[in-house]
This record gives sequence, C-alpha cells and structure tokens, in this order.
Amino acid sequence: MSGRSTGGANGGRSRPAVPEGKLGTRPARARLTPPRGDGRPTLGPSSPTVPALSVPERRRFELVRELGPVAVVLALAVVVLAGLAVLPARTWWTQRQSLNQSRAELAQVEEEVADLKARHDLLQTDAEVERLARQDYDLVYPGEESYRLVPADAAANGAGAAPAGAATP
Repeated sequence: MSGRSTGGANGGRSRPAVPEGKLGTRPARARLTPPRGDGRPTLGPSSPTVPALSVPERRRFELVRELGPVAVVLALAVVVLAGLAVLPARTWWTQRQSLNQSRAELAQVEEEVADLKARHDLLQTDAEVERLARQDYDLVYPGEESYRLVPADAAANGAGAAPAGAATP
C-alpha cells in the first residue's frame, strides 16, 4: 500500500496510512465548538441538551472524576477488611458459646463432686456405717434379735416363707 488513499469516502484527500493494530490509538484532540447561546465556547461536541457547567460544578465533576478510582479502591479495601473480620467474629462467637456450655458443665460436675465428698465424709462416721449395715444388710450386734415384718398379702403368697434350703427352728 502506498500510504495514500485513492479517493472514495474522504473525497480524494490524502491521509497518512495507519499501521495495522494501531487504529484509534491517537489521543482525541479537544476542540472548541462554536459558542452557545451564552457566548462561551465549550469543550467537546456542542449539544443543546447538555448545559454548560459552572466553575464550582466543573471543579466538583473533575474532583469526582479524579477521586473515582481512589474511591473504588477504598471501597474494595473496606469490603475485603469486612470479609476478613467476619470469619474471626464468627469463630469468636462459636468459641464463646462453647465456653459458656463448658462452664455450665463444669459447674454441674463440681456440684456432683461436692455431693460425693459430703457422702464420703458421712460414710467415715461409725453411726452411718451402722445405719447402712442394719438397713441394707440386716446385720445386728451379737445378742440382738432381728425381726422382719411381712405384709399379710405377701405371707399368703409365700413370699415371707423361708427359702427351700433354709432350716426352720
């Protein structure tokens, strides 16, 4: 290709050849458009629907445009930090519940231990040992006689009778 166009859509004017892959890479030039009704020229294409910006509005627009990427990065950082805070908070809450449950179990076990210690101390006395021997094992001191009262209906059924191998006096 010679670098010149052969007429066609551009009316035969010469235009430098654009290397392949480089199409549209030149920065767009800002051009002044004809003045609007208020007499001030504006940058960019003239459009009757877009009002001209005042100086404070333009500054605010430029500030928003400049800070836009910073705001996006900050918002992303806040989201990441919030996400990183959720997992430890959930773990802390789970551990707290587990700790409360363990404390309740510990209190119950300590209460049982206190009851068992009291029972142990009671069993160390002669009076309690004697009471249990008489009550549970029908033991008596030498020279004492043991009597057992049997209900009337149990005696009729043979429940109060001596075992088969026992001698009767």
